Amino acid sequence: MSNEENDPKTDQVDTLEGVEEQYAPSDVIAVLDRLSELIASGRSLPMSASVLVNQAEALELLHNAREALPYDLVQADGIVQDASKVLDQADAEAAATIADANAKAEQARSEADKYASTTRAKADKSAQQSVSEAESRSQQILQEAHDEAEKLAANARARAEDLIARARAKADELVSQEEVVAKAQQKAQNLVAEAQSKAGKLAGDADRYVDSKLEEFEGLLQQIMRQTRGGRQSLSRKGR
Repeated sequence: MSNEENDPKTDQVDTLEGVEEQYAPSDVIAVLDRLSELIASGRSLPMSASVLVNQAEALELLHNAREALPYDLVQADGIVQDASKVLDQADAEAAATIADANAKAEQARSEADKYASTTRAKADKSAQQSVSEAESRSQQILQEAHDEAEKLAANARARAEDLIARARAKADELVSQEEVVAKAQQKAQNLVAEAQSKAGKLAGDADRYVDSKLEEFEGLLQQIMRQTRGGRQSLSRKGR
């Protein structure tokens, strides 16, 4: 074996040819991999776990790794900051979306409450108007019934008084004649009795007619009250 083969300096000269290789400043992993390969390919020393490596190349690799680390750390920090900005922006957008949704929900709820209040007020007003109209109509019907009853009663009394007056006049005329005094008195009594009977009949007919009309009006009023009560109950159920 020649001296050149055993001289470590000769090995260093041969290995230094790889030092000229340029490593990317950010590729720390590649530099470390190259350093691992350098150690793995180093010449083993007898009876030892040590290996012989090119010192200059190893130092150059460590120097490259040291220079690349800050750049990688800056890049990593930039990525973290960008991710933090994205998360902050996402949180802000989510908060804005939630706030907008809450505002829209509140507006919809407010509009629904306003519409319900308006509808309820209109229904109450309509019900009150219906009740007022029903009461006014019932008062009008009662007044018309009383007026008609008074009119019928007045007509019946007038006819009865007229019949009685005519009967008395006829009786007086008959009584004034001496030859027919007895007959005239009888006739007068009959006329008076007949007049009183007719007057009583007319009064009874008038009372029955008025009673029947009042009964009809009472039925109509009860129907109106049932309809009014049903409408109010329906509105009350809707209001709940």
